[in-house]
Amino acid sequence: MTITSTPTRASEPSKREEIYKEAMQQEMDDAVYIPIRNYEHLAVYNNDVKDFWLSPSNYLIINETTVK
Repeated sequence: MTITSTPTRASEPSKREEIYKEAMQQEMDDAVYIPIRNYEHLAVYNNDVKDFWLSPSNYLIINETTVK
């Protein structure tokens, strides 16, 4: 029996929910991030834009970006 088939055998909804949460967390912990594309980003901005940057994996980081 696997962890994904265990919840269907639990009769209590709260127990099923707990088992599903554990299974989802295990899946996230075991997940591997492998980029399948290599994008080339060109980021252009002027002096009015602050705190804008590209992460090492080329994601645009704009969480704290401000514009005058």
